[in-house]
Amino acid sequence: MEHKDADVTTLKVKQLKALIQAAGLSHADCFEKSDLRARATAAQAKLAAAPAPKPKKKSLMEIHTAWRAECGRAQAEYDATKHRYVERFQNFARALQPKRGDKNAPPPGTVDLLSRLGQVDIS
Repeated sequence: MEHKDADVTTLKVKQLKALIQAAGLSHADCFEKSDLRARATAAQAKLAAAPAPKPKKKSLMEIHTAWRAECGRAQAEYDATKHRYVERFQNFARALQPKRGDKNAPPPGTVDLLSRLGQVDIS
């Protein structure tokens, strides 16, 4: 609760009620703002004295679901990266293909070798 350390004299009625409810107290019998301020002061004291709540333990299903989601994200990232590298390799291999009349063409079989290494079709 963001108002647990605030000065109760500066809080609005709605904020005072929220603070009182956060401490587990009731404000049903508070009809004046001064009553709400007094109860809010008691609520602040109760919240300050209360130990911090223990974090909720996750169930095995929650852990499994989070793990599956992370695996899915990792797989998607891997696939995107793999696709980028395959695309770069294909562009590189296409650039090596001899053009008509190209005197600086790579030796015959270079493109086939690159295709087999990358296991991709460059046509």
